[in-house]
Amino acid sequence: SFVLAVRNEKALRELTPEFWKGWNMRPGAAYVSDSGQDFVAIRTDLDGSTSADENPYATAYEGYVNIVLNASFPGRLPFWFKRGLQSFFGNTLVREKDVHIGRLIKRHLELLNRGARFSLPSLMKIESDSPEFRQQAARDVFEAESWLLVHYLFFGEEGTNQAKLNRYAGLLRIGHPQAD
Repeated sequence: SFVLAVRNEKALRELTPEFWKGWNMRPGAAYVSDSGQDFVAIRTDLDGSTSADENPYATAYEGYVNIVLNASFPGRLPFWFKRGLQSFFGNTLVREKDVHIGRLIKRHLELLNRGARFSLPSLMKIESDSPEFRQQAARDVFEAESWLLVHYLFFGEEGTNQAKLNRYAGLLRIGHPQAD
């Protein structure tokens, strides 16, 4: 794995030109995995204080979560679970005196409030090669809903689901299938 610090957006674009295709936003970081190597590039001209809602380095954090999950779980994780965890931890904000984990992602909430959703069984069947993931609008709903489900499992019902989430992750770690 490599982590690179770049001066500004222009340098990030020059370093990762393929990453920028199809983006309609201006990320503060890039994560690329190629041939078994992971590359993370972070802009140094951002300090994360400009947005109270989302981390400008979310892409880098999501990439790091991907690396940790791949190293921690011997088998393939359910796609919704992996992507949900990546989004959940990707929006971690590290401040001078505190760390905010599991912050709400406004764009996900706005999208889901417009009514687009998958049923829970449908969500859990989607994989990276599924038609629902290859279409941008459906992918956005999948990402938002996966994040929301993981967020609910961490914090919903006053945190009582955390034990179930930990048990589920433990079963996946020792090789049990998602359905178990």
